[in-house]
Order: sequence, then structure tokens, then C-alpha cells
Amino acid sequence: MPDNACTIFFRKECDSSHYDKFISFTVGSRTYTDTLASWSLMSRHDSKPRVLVAITEERRQGFLPNDLLNRLNDLVEDVRMYDPELRYDNWEKELADYEPGVIVSGWGTPRIPVWPQPKLDYVCHLTGEVRNTIPRELIERGLMVTNWGTSISRTVAECTLMLTLCALRRVTQFALGMHVEKQWKTTDSAASLFGRRIGIHGFGNIAREYVKLAKPFGCSVSSYDPYVSDSVLRQHGVQRCNSLEELFSTSQIIIELAANTEETRRSVTGELLRMLPPDGVFVNTGRSAVVDTEALVEIAREGNLQVALDVFDEEPLSADNPLRGLHNVTLLPHIAGPTTDRLRDCGEAAVRNITKYIHGEPLDAVITLDVYDRIS
Repeated sequence: MPDNACTIFFRKECDSSHYDKFISFTVGSRTYTDTLASWSLMSRHDSKPRVLVAITEERRQGFLPNDLLNRLNDLVEDVRMYDPELRYDNWEKELADYEPGVIVSGWGTPRIPVWPQPKLDYVCHLTGEVRNTIPRELIERGLMVTNWGTSISRTVAECTLMLTLCALRRVTQFALGMHVEKQWKTTDSAASLFGRRIGIHGFGNIAREYVKLAKPFGCSVSSYDPYVSDSVLRQHGVQRCNSLEELFSTSQIIIELAANTEETRRSVTGELLRMLPPDGVFVNTGRSAVVDTEALVEIAREGNLQVALDVFDEEPLSADNPLRGLHNVTLLPHIAGPTTDRLRDCGEAAVRNITKYIHGEPLDAVITLDVYDRIS
């Protein structure tokens, strides 16, 4: 195939009736295959790449404990550790001297400069948000970037289930009563999750993991997500709702997990929240921008709706935020992601991706320009 050859082909997804469009092109020794969902690099490497792990030693021990680090060492030519806390000022010199083919980045990694780095081909980001580390221009030039993808889905789902139970059982009200107000039982209105009607806004990977965790409670589950096929919903035993109005008006518990897009931004209005029953529950471990925050605060202050939040418009949450201190509101400081003991899930996903990269296989959790522009 000549260097400028280009092939367009189609693949039918087995669980739906639509076709995904792929474009395949070869430049020099590399063949690229691209879709909105995945990016496969089949590169004929002359040698194994050098890998620069650019996170602190403390975080390295969490994300890449020694067994995973040893697996990484076995895969590549060389692995060098760069601790940003110890050598932050030497970042650009480190890149120029070492010339890594792969950078493993994460929380605290310095921003990668845009000046030419001929050997840098792939940034394997251990965490979620990439904008602070990777300039958009580098992806435009062809740099491959992946993030933690679905590796955190089950831990976020676990936290979401915990918040659901905390709201139903009035945990914040009892905790404030016993710790701060020195009271005993402050309410008799605690409720159970068994047999409840749950509505989920957005049905991505976290929602699917949540459904698995909630299954023993015998709940009826519905979801509004116009971009998920009927077959996927049926596979998880979930009923489709055709509008947010239908979802909120037929549910006792709402789990907010929709992506933050122009279409969803502030789509959860006060009118929708008031469709929940007086003892209803609203849990958000997704994106705060999807919700009309002013309306949520107003309704929460009324004291009827049980609210549980892990995400906020302002982070850290200010000391005088009106949500603080409300008996019917459970707050977490954006910690629904991987717990310290499960950071290795992200590391395992990274090692799998680097293995795929070396063998020219499609990578998971690719950050395309479209994903880069909408990810939080």
C-alpha cells in the first residue's frame, strides 16, 4: 500500500442496526484506523518504546504497584520514573534527554509541551481529565491519548449505591443529630431500597454497573438515554423512558449519570425535580452542570427531597455553600472514583493498553478530539 493510501470501510455493530464508519490510512510505517469510539494503531516498531512514568512515587505505588510495574518493565525497552514533586523544574529537559515513546501520566503530571518530540507517540493517562496535562494541539497532530476509561465504573457505581442508601436511611440527619445536636432519633421516616422504582438519567458504563449492584434489592429500573439501544437496555433489564418528564414522574429515586453536553447542560430543572414524590431521592455522581443548581438548592431547603451529591459547580465547595448543614442533603467531596485500594484498576487498564499499543491492537478509552472537547 502506498504511503498516502486511504480506505473507508463499515462495520455493523452486533447489538444494533447501525453501521459505524471507519477510515484507514497509512503514513510511512504506520496504519491508522479511526472512529469516534476507538483508534487502532498498528505500528511496526523497530524496537520497544521507552516509557516515562511521570507521577509522584506515592501515586505510583497506588496506580502501579510493584507487580504492575514489573509487567510494564517486561513489555518495553526501558522504564524511567519521573517524580514531579522532586524535579518539576526539569520536566522539559527530562523529555528532551530521555525522548520517551510513551508517557504514563496522571494527577500532578506537568503539562506536556507542544514543541516537537519526534519519538513521543502515545500518552497513557492513568486518570480521567486530560486537559491540564495534554494540549489539544498534540492530539490534532496525531498524538494518541487514552485515559482510565471504564476502569473506575464499578467503584463509582458502588459509591452511588451507598449514597442512595444513605439518602433513604436519612444517614446525614441521624449523623448530625447524634454528633452535633447531641440528640437520639430525630426522625421515623427512614426508608428501604427494596422494591423501589429507580430512574437513571444516562445509561453508560457506570449506570450499567449500578444496575448490577442494585439487582438484589428487586427494584424496577428505567432510564432515559436516547443514544443507547433498546437491546442494551433489555440486556440489563431496564425499561426505556422516552423523556426526562417520563423518567422523573414515574420514579421514586433518580440517579444522575448523564454526560455533560450542550444538550444535557442544566436539563434537570426544578420542574423535573418537583415531579419526584415528597420522600423522593436525587443522587448525582455524574456531572453537576447537568442540573439547575439554584433550583436544586431551593428544593433541598424545603426539606422534603432527599439529596445526595458528589459533584458540584464549584469545587472545593465553599464554606458558606447553602447545601452545607441541611439534614436532608448528603455531601461527598468528589470521591466517588477509585478508592485508594482500587487505584490499581486504573494501572491494570494502562498496562493492558500499553500491551495493545506494542502489539498494534486497538486501544481502549481513546481521547479523540470530540471526547477531549466534552470531557470534564
